[in-house]
Amino acid sequence: MRDQIKYLSLSQKLTACQIAKQLHVSKKLVLKTLKDENSCLRYKFRIEYLGQGHTNNAAPMEGWFREIQLEGDMTLNGLNDCIQHVLGWDNTHCYIFTVHEKHYAYLCEEDDFTVEDVFENHCSTKIPLYLLNLCENDRLIFNSDFGEDHFFLLTVSAIESANESVFPRVTGARGKDLFQYEPPDYDEEAPCSRAENAELDIDKVNSTLATALTIRRYDIWTIDFIVGKDKDTLEQWRKSKDRPLEVGL
Repeated sequence: MRDQIKYLSLSQKLTACQIAKQLHVSKKLVLKTLKDENSCLRYKFRIEYLGQGHTNNAAPMEGWFREIQLEGDMTLNGLNDCIQHVLGWDNTHCYIFTVHEKHYAYLCEEDDFTVEDVFENHCSTKIPLYLLNLCENDRLIFNSDFGEDHFFLLTVSAIESANESVFPRVTGARGKDLFQYEPPDYDEEAPCSRAENAELDIDKVNSTLATALTIRRYDIWTIDFIVGKDKDTLEQWRKSKDRPLEVGL
């Protein structure tokens, strides 16, 4: 049964629900099997910069990349935190990961729910990497900060057994740091470069990378993607009942 579940997940790229239905087993069993098999894996991502306002034919910036390695139970929120820390950027913006043509988004946060009023068919970024059915050479698009509109290409360069526990960590880098925001003296006539003068200090980043990962409120007991029109209804209900939103509602 374990081998069947692994085959359907990795080779056929079926979801846990689809696997459970096909094998006539519980979804809980499928998820437990996948977690046991995949959460002990480590994923290596090569991160390349596509620029601002990405188009489908955009090529990565030449001479620049970052490479990080993460454990399989890391969520996409954690992956974002790692990337922002490695870049040295302000980690206070919305973002979207596109994985296998499916969107996983963190759009905003308000108390104990996330309001989703613009985009459709977006999933939560709380999902761990091992549930994304990633294979080597798979490509993800990471869109960070919708105002500055930064796009990155993430390529799964390796998937290995996690025999060590020193993760996450930077395993490679080339090129200088990138600007997150336009510098005040940026010359519009100059080549479109976002490189600062500082080279990445891998040892320094690795020494602080684990501490940069925090358990955010939206990774605990929150409801994701309440449509805007339902927000007022929810707030009226809370006011009439004079009580906070209960888990499981």
